[in-house]
Amino acid sequence: LTPTLDTDRDGFLSSLDFPVRPDNPRAERERITRVAGRLYVSGALEFDRNRAAAQLQTWIDEGITHYLAAHHEFDFADFIRENSDIEVIHLGVDDHLGRQDLGWFDRMAEAANRVFANPSHKLVASCYLGVNRGPSAAMAILVARGWTPLQAMRAIRKARPIANLAYARDVARWSVLRNGGTELEARAAEAEVTAWFARHPLAAGEMIREIYGRRGW
Repeated sequence: LTPTLDTDRDGFLSSLDFPVRPDNPRAERERITRVAGRLYVSGALEFDRNRAAAQLQTWIDEGITHYLAAHHEFDFADFIRENSDIEVIHLGVDDHLGRQDLGWFDRMAEAANRVFANPSHKLVASCYLGVNRGPSAAMAILVARGWTPLQAMRAIRKARPIANLAYARDVARWSVLRNGGTELEARAAEAEVTAWFARHPLAAGEMIREIYGRRGW
């Protein structure tokens, strides 16, 4: 069963047995999946309007009310407003694979808390591919609601096998420091995340190349 946002977190402590290379990364990129309760992850809409409309319809069918955009290199807000009642929250950053400003996770968590204050609202977090920024944003949202970093990582990877979570270490650091923890504790939390990645490798580079290759780019 998919856990709620605030309960059943302990079911996500154990390890995953997932392939290093998902069978169909392209299909996973477009798919919207529920992580927990009313929190979803997805890749962003396609630039082709017909394909974007089909994707958007799957969000509407799922009951999504808010789109948290973790990307900043493009903006689908006008298209979404014209074709749905979904509200767009733009908090995009660059997918530079370095360290993210910890304040970004504060903004993500605050936005999600406002959305979830209404029990009828559902939120999808996404970047373009739904590989790094969007899943990392979803991780921060879960951690802010009491999940441990490893619980959140497992739930996200289970829901979305292509989730590379490049900024998970930053989320772990943020989760410690925002709660008054020490630098030593923050480093220990980052080390736990690093060890989780070692136990659950993902061929992210090959996977991303396959996604773009199937697009004919």
